[in-house]
Amino acid sequence: LSAAVASTVQNNKLRIAAVSVGDGSAVVMKYKYKTYVVGCGGNYFSGSAVCDIINTLGSSNVDYIILPEDSEKSLSGVRRVTETYRTASAITANDRIKDRFSFASNVSLNGNSAETVDGKLKITVRDNCVDVIFGESRSEIYFGDVKDGSDAGLLICRGLTGYEKSDIILVSTDKTDIGELPSQKVILTSQNGTVLFTLSHNGKMTYRRMA
Repeated sequence: LSAAVASTVQNNKLRIAAVSVGDGSAVVMKYKYKTYVVGCGGNYFSGSAVCDIINTLGSSNVDYIILPEDSEKSLSGVRRVTETYRTASAITANDRIKDRFSFASNVSLNGNSAETVDGKLKITVRDNCVDVIFGESRSEIYFGDVKDGSDAGLLICRGLTGYEKSDIILVSTDKTDIGELPSQKVILTSQNGTVLFTLSHNGKMTYRRMA
């Protein structure tokens, strides 16, 4: 493939990077030329880690920052990201988060839900949860929802790996053992670092560790 064709093929896929930030939630998504940051917290280095992934995905700005939980485990890296990258719009759990970071364009949930659509991509934001539907694939991002009671973030990607339907659960945690979770495949960032999922609109899904 030529560079131009390869770039077009990549832009037609949804890339979801679950950033390794210890116990916390930080996900960077790229679709076409838009970049979404979902949650931005975790350990002391979470802001820098998110910025590194934004850069690795080839983005020069953030189109949406989505913060559906009012907790330092979801917010600790926000300041670093917004100071490094121009952020066009925000969806926040409440007005307190909006006022804290002074977003230019902001929708506060305040117990309701919000939705943004871009072609085959639909993102629905509720308190502590973000649903991402892309064609025939579906991903769910939960905040502090791991059954061990920690503040770890949870990302569930549903799609086709090979020829079989698969649910892959990724847990953003600094622990190496979190007990049993109901899935064919469970991935821990403590063991794998940042993990990149690539989803096609026909439901096909691949994933790999990011360097």
